[in-house]
Amino acid sequence: MQIQLVLLTAITAVARKLIVLPGYGETKPSMVVALGFCVLALAGAFWLMRNINLPTSQARTAPTRSFQDGDLLSPPDGDDQL
Repeated sequence: MQIQLVLLTAITAVARKLIVLPGYGETKPSMVVALGFCVLALAGAFWLMRNINLPTSQARTAPTRSFQDGDLLSPPDGDDQL
């Protein structure tokens, strides 16, 4: 989990550098391309680390509890009148 935090911080720092670049003629196109490539590479590394750390026994979209016990919205004492 610590590597994910480091990767997110690096992505934020490089993306911030890309946003803050001056708009006048001093900016080199190769620098913009290189920073863009760095953001994509860091995002790919973050995606890989996230997929490696996911538990394989459960999906991310699985419900957290079973709804087979009946209506969960009714009061626990069985009184349907509020």
